[in-house]
Amino acid sequence: MIARWRWPLLACVFAAAVAACDDDDPADDPDAAPHVGRAGLFGPAVQSLTFEVDYAPGAAPEVRYGGLLAGDRSPWEIFETNVVALYDGQPPALNIPRTLDEMQALPADAFPGDDFTVDDILDLAARFRDRPSQPMDRSVYMIWLDGYYADDSGRRDTVLGVSLGDTGVIAMFKPVIDSVGSTARVEQTTLVHEFGHAAGLVNNGLMQVDDHHDAEHGAHCSNEDCVMYWTIESTAGVRDFVGTLLGGDDPRVLFGAECLADAHAASE
Repeated sequence: MIARWRWPLLACVFAAAVAACDDDDPADDPDAAPHVGRAGLFGPAVQSLTFEVDYAPGAAPEVRYGGLLAGDRSPWEIFETNVVALYDGQPPALNIPRTLDEMQALPADAFPGDDFTVDDILDLAARFRDRPSQPMDRSVYMIWLDGYYADDSGRRDTVLGVSLGDTGVIAMFKPVIDSVGSTARVEQTTLVHEFGHAAGLVNNGLMQVDDHHDAEHGAHCSNEDCVMYWTIESTAGVRDFVGTLLGGDDPRVLFGAECLADAHAASE
């Protein structure tokens, strides 16, 4: 998660998310197909992987670069490049939106406030997620919010994004992302990091080929040049990472070799 968190809080958020998802499953819609978690995500049986994007009014994802990088290229190339890298260049059919026309704007009355707990985010996913994740056709639901993450201690105004356990739900907090600058790059870096959590990287579901788990800082990598390194969880840390590792015009693979090796091994 992109936040200055430590493991107990991270574990608490993951546990709460899973519990809430289990509570919401068959009771709400007994005819709905059960959600499939991240197990087997990199396996040969997966035929497609869809990223569904919804957003609140005023919180639309960045679909163009600003400033010197303005042009026809999409910042979503960064995300796609890194998803493809996790699959060692041979992904299933990917459905990654690049334009707002391919994303869904949610109604303003869906958001009664600007603080969002785990339960609030999962409730929104239960209402608006169109595509459940299935064994051969996996999906991840990503929602951009015009507000802030909140937990038992109150508003967490440095949290850029959260990945909620094994639910396949990612929330992005647009005011925090905007506060960092280099918005498109920061947003994509945050998204890559959160998908890494959702996919089970760094001893969070995927086996490690070699030990690179920085256990002191939760499900994060000991490689400081990897997007899963813990310091990216601060606004200053993500700004520094973007400045040093996302320079130039070409999208780069932000995952370190260790995280890539774990994902590649899971496909064998």
